[in-house]
Amino acid sequence: MTGVLTTIRFLTPTSARAGATGLILAFAWAGHGIGGYAGGLLFDLTGTYDLTFLAAAAAGAVNLAIVAALFLVVMSDQFELVFANRVAYVKSFRRLDRAGICVPAGFT
Repeated sequence: MTGVLTTIRFLTPTSARAGATGLILAFAWAGHGIGGYAGGLLFDLTGTYDLTFLAAAAAGAVNLAIVAALFLVVMSDQFELVFANRVAYVKSFRRLDRAGICVPAGFT
């Protein structure tokens, strides 16, 4: 739970933090409740946990896909700045020494 709260704090502006926290925690609690109920229902229907674990793995894969998509959206704006800084940094190195280590332009 601490990881969720820390992530919300990092990714949301102060003015929207309370609403974002409530929304995210509501989805988390709903997922926990539905997951427990669905797991018990699938066990009752099949008599084994095989389908239950398969459904849990599928839900986890969907969750990871959503998180990855959100990460890409958030980082796409920041990537341009980081990439531009990286290119400027790399261009500041003019040559490699004998060991293959980049040497800044002012050093001999």
